[in-house]
Amino acid sequence: MRRPEKREIHEHAYGDTEISKPHSNVTSYSSIEITEKTGGGMSSRKAILFLLPLFLLTLLWWGCEGPQGPEGEGVGDLDTEPPRVSWVEPAKSDTTYATTFEVEATASDNEGVAYVEFFLDGSSEMGDSSAIDSTAPYTWTWNFDSTGHGYGFYPIMARAFDGAENAADTPTLLKHYLPVPTERVLFYYEGETLGALTMPDEYGDRFWNVRFTPDEECELLEIQLEFRNPLEVKLTDEDAFLTGGTDFMVYAWSSSDNRLPVEPPLDSLYVEETQAIYNDGFTVVDVSDWGLTFTDDFHAGFSIPSSINYGQLVDDLRAMPIIFTLDDTPPADSSAHRSVEKANGENWRTMLQSWKQPIDFHIRVKVRYSNGQTATIAPTGSRVPLPDGER
Repeated sequence: MRRPEKREIHEHAYGDTEISKPHSNVTSYSSIEITEKTGGGMSSRKAILFLLPLFLLTLLWWGCEGPQGPEGEGVGDLDTEPPRVSWVEPAKSDTTYATTFEVEATASDNEGVAYVEFFLDGSSEMGDSSAIDSTAPYTWTWNFDSTGHGYGFYPIMARAFDGAENAADTPTLLKHYLPVPTERVLFYYEGETLGALTMPDEYGDRFWNVRFTPDEECELLEIQLEFRNPLEVKLTDEDAFLTGGTDFMVYAWSSSDNRLPVEPPLDSLYVEETQAIYNDGFTVVDVSDWGLTFTDDFHAGFSIPSSINYGQLVDDLRAMPIIFTLDDTPPADSSAHRSVEKANGENWRTMLQSWKQPIDFHIRVKVRYSNGQTATIAPTGSRVPLPDGER
């Protein structure tokens, strides 16, 4: 039998000194290719064998003792949660008559909101800048002149970003841009009557009134209301026709600083239903004994008396239908609109804000000026002298 040939592995450890070891004493590395010695010095295979343990030790030391990333910033902790964003102003699609209008959004995020970007007609550009706000409350003022937009409907949207560039959008709303009316004077309620609103209605409104602006100091003499026959109208589209009207209150008060009504009124008067005139002119209520004199804006209107069971009126299908007309020349600022309601018994709103239509109630007043002249005035206070004996 042939004896196996004895092999030796030669290593250059230091200089030219060779160290020989029997093959049986050499540790086997199955993944390392053993090649023959070539040239002088240490062979590449032996260099690998020599350096591999050092390399492994280095990796072990670096992983355990070397520099580490900040806590909580591992791959598994990446911020993938988008912000939450919603509209504050406007709350829904609306109309503006002014060249500029302001928008506001509220935003929050688990790691913090970086900024909110606003878009008008698909663009956030406004001149040389972008519509971006990085500080709450997140707002922006758009200027149609600067953006080059004419009258029409334009989509608006807000987009919130966090530090990781996650983003979320508000619903898209429409802004209807219309020209500023050239005339804001309402004289008489002539022309086509659109219809009548009933009090109480499906919203539970309890006060309806109009703001008036006298052009000089005047004394309030009469409050005039135009009602429609309740037998011809309904509380809602689903209801049957009303069975009758109800008693009502007339009242007057000075306008507050925000130009909406305040409570309590300066004075009020209980009026029985039998005194109301339907479809045949204005119901005239004499309030001259109140002795009220105004030099600035004031409100006059009517309500259902608190002594009457409001719910029972609805059940009995009884209400006072006030006639209204569409105002073709509303003021540019919706909050300055003249006809006002107390919606749901809680908040005062202009009819433009509530109905998104510039509606004016057929409410007017008769006043006496300091020179003795009397006039019936409509919301903006334009003086309309009336001949004696005429209304």
